[in-house]
This record gives sequence, structure tokens and C-alpha cells, in this order.
Amino acid sequence: MKSKERLTDILLSFDAGAVIYGYRSDGASLELFGKDGETLTPSYAAVGIGYERDSGKYKSTTRVTVDPTYISENIQGWIARYDKVFAVDTNTIDFGNQKLSVTCCVRAEFEFIANNCNVRIDVIDALVVFNPKAKPELIGWLDVISRINDDPKSKIGLIVDSELGSIPEINRRCTPILDNIYLPPNIELIYASSDLDKNLPFNRLIAKCDSDASLLLKKIEEDPERLKNLHPSCEERYESSYYWTPVRHI
Repeated sequence: MKSKERLTDILLSFDAGAVIYGYRSDGASLELFGKDGETLTPSYAAVGIGYERDSGKYKSTTRVTVDPTYISENIQGWIARYDKVFAVDTNTIDFGNQKLSVTCCVRAEFEFIANNCNVRIDVIDALVVFNPKAKPELIGWLDVISRINDDPKSKIGLIVDSELGSIPEINRRCTPILDNIYLPPNIELIYASSDLDKNLPFNRLIAKCDSDASLLLKKIEEDPERLKNLHPSCEERYESSYYWTPVRHI
């Protein structure tokens, strides 16, 4: 099947009263202007990649928050904004009359050589949740955030593959992730599809998490004795859970 042409999309939010009368792009960044030629700086900006489906609807495959004063589609620039980058994905299956979810997470370190991006990953302990009461993906986000956010001065990019429409408001701390829990000020969510554009670093990472979660669920289905490790939850979001430590080869 022929690959669809990839397009760049830009999401902007402005304070009330702002009207765009013009713009200028030098191929590296975008600059916006008001009625009298003044520079307009959005309060929030995100740049993404996607394509038009046969139905005519637009499908986003990647979207990342960018500096509103320098709106760029340069992937290396996107990554450079963060001190640390993680990816997280959650898969859920029916298990008897209940639900079983596995959340997998990796930390990534990037190296750019010429036009190539090399990625080194470290696998984080997976979260196994039995009978989630809230949306499993959001349970996974909150768990991972609680474990990776050990330095509030460190800017963290967290790649996810759900809640695309809510991410801008979550990133702006206008909407909570779940219940009344908001994204910490030093963390930003990055959207990437797990099944498309795997040549892009963010998408490769989320695909890795997706693959790992599916593999662990399969292992549990093959050997339900693994669920003996479950511990009752002290919160209402799920019934029980445990951490699955990956095998690390030295």
C-alpha cells in the first residue's frame, strides 16, 4: 500500500483578542504578525505530523509542545527541549470476567549523527493492574510520573499514545489527568502513534512500549500463576497490582 504524504500541523492558542494577519516562515521556524505588523506570540504552541485519510479526515501521528517564541518542526530541536525523555503505553485485555492491564515504560537517550537519530533505551519496571476502575492508560501515566519525576528541576518529555484531544489542556494544567491530579510543572506530554511513522524516534519508542505490554500480557495468559504477585491496592482506581522487573542482560 502506498504511503500517505506526511503533513505538518500546528496548534496555537492565543490570549483573547489576538488576530493573525500574516506570517513568515524561513523553513526552520514560523513567525506570526498582528494587524499593525507586530509579532504575535501564542500562549501555547504544538507542532505535529500526520496525513489525510481516504475519508478526508486528518490523522495525527506525532505532536509535541514547542517553544511559543520559536515554532519549529525540527525534531532534534523538539528533543533538545527536555533533560529526560520517557515513553509509556498501556494495553488491556479481558481476563475472565475482569480486566487486566500492563503499563510499560522506557527511558530514551538520543544521539544525532548527520541526519540519523540513534536511540538508546532503558526499560523501566512494568506495572501490572488487575481490574482497573478508571481508564487504564491514565492509571499508567500517573504511576509512571510518580516514579520518574525525582527532580522537579529536570524537564521531562513523556511520550503517550492516547488522549490526543486532551493533551494541550493537560499540558497547560487546565485539565487534570485523572480525578484532581494535574501534570507536574516540569513534565510535558508528547503524542505519538504506536502503529504509524515508526521511522520517527517518538513513534519507535511508543511502539516498543506497546510491543512489550502485549508480550507481558501474553505471558500472563500463558501462565496465570504470575498473578500471585498481585498486592491489594490502597486506592480506588484498581483492585490490585504489582511491578514486573524486566530481565536485564549484562
